[in-house]
Amino acid sequence: MAGLLALGLRHVPVLARGSDYVFGQQIPDVARFVGVEFAPVEPLAPPVLIERWIAILASAQRLCLQLPAVALEQPPIEGRPGTLAELAWHVFAIGDAFIDCVENGNPDWVSVSMRPPGTSVDAAAIAAHGARVAQRLAQWWETADVARRTGKLPVRTFQGEVTLHAFLERQTWHSAQHARQLADVIERHGATPDWAQRDEQLAGLPLPTRIWV
Repeated sequence: MAGLLALGLRHVPVLARGSDYVFGQQIPDVARFVGVEFAPVEPLAPPVLIERWIAILASAQRLCLQLPAVALEQPPIEGRPGTLAELAWHVFAIGDAFIDCVENGNPDWVSVSMRPPGTSVDAAAIAAHGARVAQRLAQWWETADVARRTGKLPVRTFQGEVTLHAFLERQTWHSAQHARQLADVIERHGATPDWAQRDEQLAGLPLPTRIWV
């Protein structure tokens, strides 16, 4: 944290060399920083991303209902900060933070996506929160103008200005990665995750190979 603050930063991932740094949110930026040639894969189109994101959130709602109640206030895996309930909430709050950033001009979307203190840790309540977020995203897309539907709208985030398309892709796979983690928790407790279309919903998203990174 001291190193981050010395650079005037508050969030990770960051790659730094002396006083120079780059945020690790966009892989092409990291490649340029370290001098590696990188041919980015064409991202899924915005209409596909929003449809995929909403489908992933629906799957995550079902996964929440499978989470062991006794584990909700425990870390999802040993050594990881936060609780399983906070991780589950975060899967959906990423959507709220996306809209808050794009529409309300709040660049600090990370803090918005955290579970507010005192929020219920009941799995059904978290799933219901997920349903509200999915509906909010659907309504946002239905009323989106051309600039938003093409993804060309510039968005100011804490890691600099990016296109809405890039931000939409990041937040879609961000929710998807954490949904994978919920599924892993369920499997480690001896159950089968209720995610029949997992492969189809994750296809084409730039997800890490590892589930826990």
